Amino acid sequence: QQDYTSAVDMWSVGCIVAELLDMLDTLQIPPSQRRALFPGRSCYPLSNSSESGAKDTEQLSVIFDVLGTPSDLDISAVPEPRARAKLSKETRRAPVEPLSARFKGAPSDLLALVARLLLFDPVKRATCAEALSDACFL
Repeated sequence: QQDYTSAVDMWSVGCIVAELLDMLDTLQIPPSQRRALFPGRSCYPLSNSSESGAKDTEQLSVIFDVLGTPSDLDISAVPEPRARAKLSKETRRAPVEPLSARFKGAPSDLLALVARLLLFDPVKRATCAEALSDACFL
């Protein structure tokens, strides 16, 4: 069994906050054009990849399209050897679109917090206390 830490929850908070950014009046995104930050077709291991037509690792690719691939340093921190090897084989890529371009007009301090919540390495990710004390909430 793998260790479940609050860092997983903070990743979820980052996803939710990013999706809430679509609702900011300053961005003027019509409800029909709002989209999930990491849209996917499967929910491994809950969905069978043969049923959805998606690979089990498709969601990682979607995340890497948005955030870019993790650095070698971040990959080296992954404790599971098979996962580390798979990540090392990923083609390096930069984000398709920076968060600031996707959420034009969003407060820069809030975008910075979202970026800290969506860091690949859970040790580097903002904690709950750090997020709540962030400048965007003061």
